[in-house]
Amino acid sequence: MVLSEINHLNLPEKYFENCITYNILNYFNNKLGFKLFPFSISQNMEHKYGFDFGYKYIDDFFAIQYKKPIYVNNIAKWAINIDQLKTILSMGLGKKVYYCFPDFNRVDLWYLGLDYSFFTRADRLYTYLNNTRKKSVKKDDPIVQNWSETVNDGLLGLKKEHQTILSMLDELKDNNLYNILSQIAGAKEELIIFSVLEERDERK
Repeated sequence: MVLSEINHLNLPEKYFENCITYNILNYFNNKLGFKLFPFSISQNMEHKYGFDFGYKYIDDFFAIQYKKPIYVNNIAKWAINIDQLKTILSMGLGKKVYYCFPDFNRVDLWYLGLDYSFFTRADRLYTYLNNTRKKSVKKDDPIVQNWSETVNDGLLGLKKEHQTILSMLDELKDNNLYNILSQIAGAKEELIIFSVLEERDERK
Protein backbone atom coordinates (compact mmCIF):
# COMPACT_ATOMS: atom_id res chain seq x y z
CA MET A 1 0.00 0.00 0.00
CA VAL A 2 1.21 3.51 -0.85
CA LEU A 3 0.13 6.92 0.41
CA SER A 4 -1.91 7.66 -2.70
CA GLU A 5 -4.03 4.58 -1.97
CA ILE A 6 -4.63 5.69 1.62
CA ASN A 7 -5.75 9.10 0.40
CA HIS A 8 -8.37 7.49 -1.84
CA LEU A 9 -9.71 4.70 0.33
CA ASN A 10 -13.38 3.79 0.12
CA LEU A 11 -13.96 4.02 3.85
CA PRO A 12 -16.38 1.42 5.29
CA GLU A 13 -19.28 2.22 7.60
CA LYS A 14 -17.31 0.76 10.52
CA TYR A 15 -14.71 3.49 10.08
CA PHE A 16 -17.35 6.18 10.58
CA GLU A 17 -18.72 4.40 13.66
CA ASN A 18 -15.26 4.49 15.24
CA CYS A 19 -14.38 8.02 14.12
CA ILE A 20 -17.61 9.71 15.17
CA THR A 21 -17.74 7.78 18.45
CA TYR A 22 -14.21 8.95 19.26
CA ASN A 23 -15.17 12.56 18.59
CA ILE A 24 -18.48 12.36 20.47
CA LEU A 25 -16.73 11.05 23.58
CA ASN A 26 -14.13 13.81 23.34
CA TYR A 27 -16.82 16.44 22.89
CA PHE A 28 -18.74 15.49 26.00
CA ASN A 29 -15.67 14.81 28.12
CA ASN A 30 -13.54 17.81 27.11
CA LYS A 31 -16.19 20.44 26.38
CA LEU A 32 -18.92 19.52 28.84
CA GLY A 33 -16.96 17.61 31.47
CA PHE A 34 -19.41 14.77 31.07
CA LYS A 35 -18.53 11.13 30.38
CA LEU A 36 -20.44 8.93 27.97
CA PHE A 37 -19.93 5.17 27.87
CA PRO A 38 -20.21 3.71 24.35
CA PHE A 39 -21.37 0.21 23.58
CA SER A 40 -21.76 -1.83 20.42
CA ILE A 41 -24.31 -4.56 19.85
CA SER A 42 -24.30 -7.86 17.99
CA GLN A 43 -25.72 -8.22 14.49
CA ASN A 44 -28.68 -10.10 15.93
CA MET A 45 -29.40 -7.24 18.33
CA GLU A 46 -28.93 -4.69 15.55
CA HIS A 47 -31.50 -6.60 13.51
CA LYS A 48 -33.86 -6.49 16.50
CA TYR A 49 -33.36 -2.86 17.55
CA GLY A 50 -32.16 -1.19 14.34
CA PHE A 51 -29.12 0.79 15.49
CA ASP A 52 -25.33 0.36 15.36
CA PHE A 53 -23.90 2.00 18.44
CA GLY A 54 -25.19 3.16 21.82
CA TYR A 55 -24.02 5.73 24.36
CA LYS A 56 -24.90 5.32 28.02
CA TYR A 57 -25.08 8.25 30.43
CA ILE A 58 -26.29 8.17 34.04
CA ASP A 59 -29.20 5.68 33.83
CA ASP A 60 -30.24 6.30 30.23
CA PHE A 61 -28.81 6.18 26.71
CA PHE A 62 -29.06 7.42 23.16
CA ALA A 63 -28.02 5.49 20.06
CA ILE A 64 -26.80 6.17 16.53
CA GLN A 65 -27.35 4.41 13.25
CA TYR A 66 -24.44 5.29 10.96
CA LYS A 67 -24.84 5.62 7.20
CA LYS A 68 -21.98 5.59 4.74
CA PRO A 69 -21.99 8.46 2.24
CA ILE A 70 -22.64 7.83 -1.44
CA TYR A 71 -21.10 10.49 -3.67
CA VAL A 72 -22.66 11.52 -6.97
CA ASN A 73 -20.89 14.43 -8.69
CA ASN A 74 -19.10 15.11 -5.38
CA ILE A 75 -22.40 15.59 -3.55
CA ALA A 76 -23.10 13.19 -0.68
CA LYS A 77 -26.35 11.40 -0.11
CA TRP A 78 -27.25 8.65 2.33
CA ALA A 79 -29.54 5.75 1.48
CA ILE A 80 -32.07 4.78 4.16
CA ASN A 81 -33.31 1.25 4.78
CA ILE A 82 -36.94 1.98 5.56
CA ASP A 83 -37.49 -1.44 7.13
CA GLN A 84 -34.65 -0.82 9.56
CA LEU A 85 -36.11 2.58 10.36
CA LYS A 86 -39.51 1.00 11.01
CA THR A 87 -37.81 -1.47 13.35
CA ILE A 88 -36.39 1.40 15.41
CA LEU A 89 -39.83 2.98 15.73
CA SER A 90 -41.55 -0.33 16.50
CA MET A 91 -39.18 -0.80 19.46
CA GLY A 92 -40.19 2.59 20.85
CA LEU A 93 -36.76 4.12 20.11
CA GLY A 94 -37.76 6.85 17.68
CA LYS A 95 -36.67 9.64 20.03
CA LYS A 96 -33.54 7.85 21.29
CA VAL A 97 -31.93 6.81 18.01
CA TYR A 98 -30.24 9.31 15.74
CA TYR A 99 -29.02 8.77 12.19
CA CYS A 100 -25.50 10.00 11.48
CA PHE A 101 -24.61 11.16 7.96
CA PRO A 102 -20.83 11.68 7.62
CA ASP A 103 -19.85 13.86 4.67
CA PHE A 104 -16.18 13.00 4.28
CA ASN A 105 -14.08 10.17 2.94
CA ARG A 106 -10.56 11.09 4.04
CA VAL A 107 -8.67 9.59 6.96
CA ASP A 108 -6.94 12.90 7.74
CA LEU A 109 -10.32 14.31 8.83
CA TRP A 110 -10.55 11.83 11.72
CA TYR A 111 -10.29 14.51 14.42
CA LEU A 112 -12.84 16.72 12.65
CA GLY A 113 -15.43 14.01 12.18
CA LEU A 114 -18.23 15.88 13.96
CA ASP A 115 -17.60 19.00 11.89
CA TYR A 116 -18.19 17.00 8.72
CA SER A 117 -21.20 14.98 9.90
CA PHE A 118 -24.94 15.59 10.04
CA PHE A 119 -27.69 14.08 12.14
CA THR A 120 -31.41 13.60 12.45
CA ARG A 121 -33.64 11.77 14.89
CA ALA A 122 -35.23 8.52 13.74
CA ASP A 123 -38.85 9.54 14.27
CA ARG A 124 -38.35 12.77 12.32
CA LEU A 125 -36.58 10.92 9.54
CA TYR A 126 -39.43 8.45 9.17
CA THR A 127 -42.04 11.21 9.00
CA TYR A 128 -39.99 13.10 6.42
CA LEU A 129 -39.40 10.08 4.19
CA ASN A 130 -43.02 9.01 4.50
CA ASN A 131 -44.25 12.46 3.46
CA THR A 132 -41.76 12.98 0.63
CA ARG A 133 -41.53 9.35 -0.56
CA LYS A 134 -37.76 9.71 -0.69
CA LYS A 135 -35.39 6.80 -0.11
CA SER A 136 -32.30 8.85 0.69
CA VAL A 137 -31.38 12.18 2.26
CA LYS A 138 -28.93 15.00 1.56
CA LYS A 139 -27.43 17.51 3.95
CA ASP A 140 -29.67 20.32 2.68
CA ASP A 141 -32.85 18.41 3.56
CA PRO A 142 -34.77 20.35 6.25
CA ILE A 143 -34.61 17.61 8.91
CA VAL A 144 -30.81 17.31 8.78
CA GLN A 145 -28.83 19.12 11.50
CA ASN A 146 -25.17 19.66 12.25
CA TRP A 147 -23.72 18.42 15.56
CA SER A 148 -24.22 21.66 17.51
CA GLU A 149 -27.84 21.89 16.42
CA THR A 150 -28.38 18.27 17.41
CA VAL A 151 -26.99 18.82 20.92
CA ASN A 152 -28.94 22.05 21.38
CA ASP A 153 -32.10 20.35 20.16
CA GLY A 154 -32.13 18.14 23.25
CA LEU A 155 -29.83 15.20 22.56
CA LEU A 156 -29.70 14.36 26.28
CA GLY A 157 -33.08 15.83 27.18
CA LEU A 158 -31.44 18.90 28.72
CA LYS A 159 -33.53 21.94 29.42
CA LYS A 160 -32.78 25.02 27.33
CA GLU A 161 -31.62 27.10 30.29
CA HIS A 162 -29.12 24.41 31.31
CA GLN A 163 -27.86 24.11 27.75
CA THR A 164 -27.25 27.88 27.82
CA ILE A 165 -25.28 27.65 31.06
CA LEU A 166 -23.15 24.83 29.67
CA SER A 167 -22.48 26.80 26.49
CA MET A 168 -21.48 29.90 28.45
CA LEU A 169 -19.13 27.89 30.65
CA ASP A 170 -17.56 26.30 27.60
CA GLU A 171 -16.95 29.68 25.97
CA LEU A 172 -15.29 30.93 29.16
CA LYS A 173 -13.07 27.89 29.53
CA ASP A 174 -9.89 29.79 28.71
CA ASN A 175 -10.90 32.75 30.86
CA ASN A 176 -10.02 33.20 34.54
CA LEU A 177 -13.74 33.63 35.28
CA TYR A 178 -14.37 30.05 34.24
CA ASN A 179 -13.35 28.48 37.54
CA ILE A 180 -15.33 31.02 39.53
CA LEU A 181 -18.48 30.58 37.46
CA SER A 182 -18.07 26.80 37.50
CA GLN A 183 -18.04 26.85 41.29
CA ILE A 184 -21.08 29.10 41.42
CA ALA A 185 -23.07 27.04 38.92
CA GLY A 186 -21.82 23.75 40.33
CA ALA A 187 -19.80 21.09 38.60
CA LYS A 188 -20.96 20.73 35.02
CA GLU A 189 -21.43 16.99 35.26
CA GLU A 190 -23.61 17.39 38.35
CA LEU A 191 -25.63 20.03 36.52
CA ILE A 192 -26.27 17.66 33.64
CA ILE A 193 -27.25 14.83 35.98
CA PHE A 194 -29.65 17.10 37.86
CA SER A 195 -31.13 18.40 34.62
CA VAL A 196 -31.76 14.99 33.10
CA LEU A 197 -33.28 13.54 36.26
CA GLU A 198 -35.46 16.59 36.81
CA GLU A 199 -36.66 16.46 33.22
CA ARG A 200 -37.48 12.79 33.58
CA ASP A 201 -39.43 13.35 36.81
CA GLU A 202 -41.55 16.02 35.15
CA ARG A 203 -42.48 13.61 32.36
CA LYS A 204 -43.85 11.02 34.80
